[in-house]
Amino acid sequence: HIASIRALLPEVEKDEQLSFVYHKLLMYSTDVLRRICNHGLLLSRSKLEGLKSVYDKHIEDMLEEIVEHVGDAWDPEAYRIATGAKTAPEVFNPSSTKQLAWLVYDRFRDRPPLRKGRSTDEETLLSFAGKVPTPEEAMKILEMKYPLYAKILKMRSVKKERSTYVVGL
Repeated sequence: HIASIRALLPEVEKDEQLSFVYHKLLMYSTDVLRRICNHGLLLSRSKLEGLKSVYDKHIEDMLEEIVEHVGDAWDPEAYRIATGAKTAPEVFNPSSTKQLAWLVYDRFRDRPPLRKGRSTDEETLLSFAGKVPTPEEAMKILEMKYPLYAKILKMRSVKKERSTYVVGL
């Protein structure tokens, strides 16, 4: 790796912007990461626990909003019969991909432009917004046209942040 970096460095130095990125961003970041690897990172357990509580409350509020939005569309008996499930919860669980797929495809009869079976992954749900250049723009359109799907994607994102950057640390 070092040999290839040395071979490319003269090319990088010719371009002012590339040189800036290499010296001021990449090399600086490498140094910071090296120091963290060698010496560790100080964290405040109490701050992280406080953040966890904030995230938990936010996720709880989002979940309530989603369940309220779904309303009568969630029918546990209809879900159980349609899917062959032995039981069905009284309240819709947006974290259940099977329950969400049943709502999207069977109950609402929505068909995303991106066909990936009965997927409810981020790419599929964002495809309801149509062809837009960025995921941020897709979310704005989704919030207007399919607010439930936007709320579910947002909740997934917040849960991922919580697990990665708060609980994970």
